[in-house]
Amino acid sequence: MKRSVPSRHWTVIAFVLLAAPAGAAERYPLGPGMRWTYRRAAVSAPPVEVSVEVTGALGAGVFQLATPGSDDSTLVQVEGEKVYSVVSGPAASLRTLVLDFERVEGESWTLACDGEVLIESTGERVEVPAGVFEGCWRVRTSMRCLPGLGPATVWYAPGVGRVKSELDGPDGPVKEELTGFRPLGAFTRGDSNRDRKVDLSDAVFTLRWLFLGEAEPDCQESADSDRDGAVSLTDAVYLLRHLFLAGLPPAPPFPECRQTDMYELACEAGVGC
Repeated sequence: MKRSVPSRHWTVIAFVLLAAPAGAAERYPLGPGMRWTYRRAAVSAPPVEVSVEVTGALGAGVFQLATPGSDDSTLVQVEGEKVYSVVSGPAASLRTLVLDFERVEGESWTLACDGEVLIESTGERVEVPAGVFEGCWRVRTSMRCLPGLGPATVWYAPGVGRVKSELDGPDGPVKEELTGFRPLGAFTRGDSNRDRKVDLSDAVFTLRWLFLGEAEPDCQESADSDRDGAVSLTDAVYLLRHLFLAGLPPAPPFPECRQTDMYELACEAGVGC
């Protein structure tokens, strides 16, 4: 139910170039299965399409992002309005603050490697192949200790994330623009069988999946009634206590059906209410 991550080193700069903030300030929802596709144009090569996908949730607001078909991966941790890249090694982990949506336009903070993050604008209009996005944040990141790598400017759209980026690379400018976006599905927590109501059949559905090997929910997040980041016997018990013993209701979203700002478990893109 929870995916493990191989022990390896993760690079800080990979987050700056590939990833985007999570639920912080609703820049975009974040959860397993989400994907962003970009058209990358560089002066030294013909345009290509590249994608970034959330491949796992590791608890405590930590998510793994990867580029399908490559070894590029990064870990991102979200705490309130702050977004960190996480460099995980054999002995310890190091967090670097890369985005902070409590800041205002014109504010900045320093990074290791003689770096800086600057909030250049918080209300831009950006037009890319995927559409027109209003209210975008423009964020400029520089890491001066890396030879040949100039500043990276990234535009983040509410509800989506990174929609455009420009980087001065060692071989010249590189631009990426969003061409496609696969969001998470919407759901009602507790409605594990997706019949649009929460009742005894949902607890039974969850138990049959866990212990009899029957069909799994197309949105596992819906079966995590107590929202502890995993689906287990306790979720069925939690739901039964709510239904028949006046126990606490499932965590939001309940009783409405909607997307949330962060997902710990897989919820298939395109699944609706």
